[in-house]
Amino acid sequence: MVQFKTFVQPGRVAVVTKGPELNKTCMIVEIIDQNRVLVDGPLTGVKRQPMNLKRLQLTPILCKFSHGSKTVAVTGAWKQNKVEEKWSKTMICKRIKRKEIRSKLTDFDRFQVMIARKKRSALLRDAAIRHSLKKKSAKKPAGKPAAKKPVKAKK
Repeated sequence: MVQFKTFVQPGRVAVVTKGPELNKTCMIVEIIDQNRVLVDGPLTGVKRQPMNLKRLQLTPILCKFSHGSKTVAVTGAWKQNKVEEKWSKTMICKRIKRKEIRSKLTDFDRFQVMIARKKRSALLRDAAIRHSLKKKSAKKPAGKPAAKKPVKAKK
């Protein structure tokens, strides 16, 4: 069984999912109560402020520093742990970038994407059919053919 590992803790990097700082990364500096935390994102444009946990999505990235640290310490930990590099490799970041690209598509671009998806699914379907036919032909033994029943002679 897989254990849950992304806890709310000082040093945890999170993504803002609602509000004016949408899709910006920040770091949890202090836990205020069960619903709110103090966040700071000095290199991403998120000011030091209390934020509701419902507005945050936690990431697996964690930095070590003491809770309640000042912005200078947060910036140092951010740079030392190379958070930007780690962030760009996460699935959350890739999903956000993919959504941004899709939202900027024109009508013709969406049409081209639809045609490309149809072609891709047709190729996958054909490959799956060929694969299943190979499996069926491999199951049949290449020995003697089955004996036929003798035909009765008419009188």
